[in-house]
Amino acid sequence: MAARRGAGDHRGRPLGRPFFVYDVRIKQAKIGTFDVELIHDFLLALTNQAGMNLHVRMASGRNPHHVVEAVFKSLARALDLATQRDPRVVGVLSTKGLL
Repeated sequence: MAARRGAGDHRGRPLGRPFFVYDVRIKQAKIGTFDVELIHDFLLALTNQAGMNLHVRMASGRNPHHVVEAVFKSLARALDLATQRDPRVVGVLSTKGLL
């Protein structure tokens, strides 16, 4: 069992200031023939191309397969949550004129 926290922020900022934090420790370099360093490279490229903030931090876990699986599952859940419409919001979400 592995526990990960993934948080994504994809608000389409026009200046696109992506930020990436990757705090995952996997002791072995490969899982089968897969090079685990590619995970960092993939997530960094995703972050930069999407112009989003992404923080991936390892909370616990020791089995490399489960660690990698948890990283991608938490990413999928964070992206799903970040891209869902909030039924409470009507029109454009803004505080303009209210503050």
